[in-house]
Amino acid sequence: MLITIRHLRDLIARKILAISDIETAASNRIATYNPLVRAMASINHDSNMDAFEYNHIFSSTPNVLHSRFLFGVPTIVKDVFLTKDLPTSAGSLRYAGLFNTVDSPLIGLLDDHGALIMGKASVPEFALDVQTFNDLTGICGNPWNLDFTAGGSSGGVAAAVSLAFAHAGIGSDLAGSLRIPASYCGISSLKPTEGRVSTLGHFPPFNSEKLVKKMMQINGYEKSSFLLTESSYGKSPNDIIEVRDEGYYECLTVGPMARTVDDLIYQAKVLFTPKTEYAERLPNFKLPSSYLRNVNVAVTPQLDFIPTDKRIVESIANFEEILTNSGYEVEEKILDKELYKEMKTLYNWFGQRFIKLVEEEKDVSNSNMELKTRERKIVMNKFEELFDSIDFWIFPVTPAMPFRHNLYHEPIEINGQMVPYWKATISYTIPFSLTGNPVLTFPITIKDGFPIGIQIVAPKWHDERLLQFGRQLERSRGLLPQPSLLDNIPPEEPDPFLEAIDDSLKYDYF
Repeated sequence: MLITIRHLRDLIARKILAISDIETAASNRIATYNPLVRAMASINHDSNMDAFEYNHIFSSTPNVLHSRFLFGVPTIVKDVFLTKDLPTSAGSLRYAGLFNTVDSPLIGLLDDHGALIMGKASVPEFALDVQTFNDLTGICGNPWNLDFTAGGSSGGVAAAVSLAFAHAGIGSDLAGSLRIPASYCGISSLKPTEGRVSTLGHFPPFNSEKLVKKMMQINGYEKSSFLLTESSYGKSPNDIIEVRDEGYYECLTVGPMARTVDDLIYQAKVLFTPKTEYAERLPNFKLPSSYLRNVNVAVTPQLDFIPTDKRIVESIANFEEILTNSGYEVEEKILDKELYKEMKTLYNWFGQRFIKLVEEEKDVSNSNMELKTRERKIVMNKFEELFDSIDFWIFPVTPAMPFRHNLYHEPIEINGQMVPYWKATISYTIPFSLTGNPVLTFPITIKDGFPIGIQIVAPKWHDERLLQFGRQLERSRGLLPQPSLLDNIPPEEPDPFLEAIDDSLKYDYF
């Protein structure tokens, strides 16, 4: 049974479930399934103590749920965010067992909102692959078939969330690292507008801890989360691309992952703080107050110059009918090949710059950076003009369906054709890493035992409208089956969630 964050908070508020019951259920699932799926890099063995502390806070201050949006909600974060109480290895033996002296501001923000952090999820080494495997935790399997990849680099988070190790997951995305694993594991993710959520404290780059300490010292803060909630450090949204800051890494974003879009919204309420690292006054989080009507949706089932699995193309074409039947104006639209080439070429430059920072800890020259930044802005404006007549644009997430573990990056078969590894995986994600648009990844169907997701792209700074649209689609589509791993291996312990729920009660989860 799918229990959303909204439902969970209702059960807490009505004292049907204690937070310690919720923690026990999540811990039991981790203990049962993680040895098989290998999604976790580290487990917070103090989470039960945290749960009892939150029980005490709730008993003395019941209205705490109104101000702390993830209070008592099991949460898992990708093993790339600095943490004082859990090691941060970024999937590398070089940093195995590393404990930092500060939390990243994001971790501090989750703590402020009462998130029950169950642990950190596995990543490929330095988060530089679209599969998740490393020498510390092994190969992360896909919950729908353990012989297949969960995607990456946020694959550990995606697998963990799909198996209900947690209701909330935080990942990051440089070339599709939120979107690909979300699609492969059958969950949703949001890649926010670039700059909407701070990347300060993301590791790598390796100077992350030093930079967080520096910013805390400059602003005189004892808690890193104040950098997000109270600091005026940063630039306005319009300046994000024009002005580089020491901790600003182009194309890199941080965002939530969850089993439902509604659960993404609860996380967005936390992540979309009024002030962040790069914007003195970003917009406050505010969902549209009513159902979105008169929505124009463009759909691109495939780009002719990218070999795309016919099952993905057919599934997106079938989803067009759902959109039309739901009252949306739908048109098929093609992304110009020359514009796509410009996007891809520029992304490759910025992507290689990030890899250079990871491998050599050296940045490019300012003059070259400024030139590429100007070129990027021109391409971004070209793409943004395409939204003059549409509200959202739907694309495939990847050309390939989930594939068997492929540690040596062998070509991947698509429709009987062998396609180079990177072309078969990130061809549809990198353009929107370059443009910085918000992208909702949303599962639309199950085909041959695996979920298929789509990318829904919106104009920049329309993140909340995108989430509202996704929530409407979720209600039209209905709930998808759970991963097959949950069907094949019964939990050893009874699930307190199911024991506590009175089936005669009806909940409006959305």
